[in-house]
Amino acid sequence: MDIRTVRASVLYNQDKKLTKRKSHDNASMKKMYDTFMGEPGKGKAHELLHIKYTK
Repeated sequence: MDIRTVRASVLYNQDKKLTKRKSHDNASMKKMYDTFMGEPGKGKAHELLHIKYTK
């Protein structure tokens, strides 16, 4: 078996067991947006988390 396949399988299986899998369900992430970032994809969140690529 390919080592990459094994590694991917391990990561997916570990992820399934996590209680905070989705960022929009994570209480810490919600608090960060409520207290600092504002609305996802806008304002401070957009400024800090989005990248503009140029040639």
